[in-house]
Amino acid sequence: MGTTLCCLLLLQNKAIVGHVGDSRIYLYRQNLARLTEDHTLEHESRHKLTRAIGVYAEVVPDLLEIPCQAGDVYLLCSDGLHDALTDKQMESIFRQHDSIKDIALELIDSAKKGGSHDNITVLLVKVGTV
Repeated sequence: MGTTLCCLLLLQNKAIVGHVGDSRIYLYRQNLARLTEDHTLEHESRHKLTRAIGVYAEVVPDLLEIPCQAGDVYLLCSDGLHDALTDKQMESIFRQHDSIKDIALELIDSAKKGGSHDNITVLLVKVGTV
């Protein structure tokens, strides 16, 4: 049994992203940009993880360091969200709301209505002054 991981460290004026599996991290600045690539193969209409925690003796995560700005919003989410909604649908939800709480609730509700068949995990982090 394996699991995925996505993590975010905000340190002064930069963001450090770590990632294993098919959970994703997005950045919403003026539009929604995906920062991670899934570690999966398509297999019999299901995703098969090519990297996961707990399956292999050692796992090397993808790491990314990017500058961050005040007002940036990072979305960390499971495949229950991104399998049910397209990136364009998620971006539309970001554009409709100012509150990250409202964005999170709308993302989850839309994924449920979109027929998600997996757990839906959403974590939003908004950057204050840097």
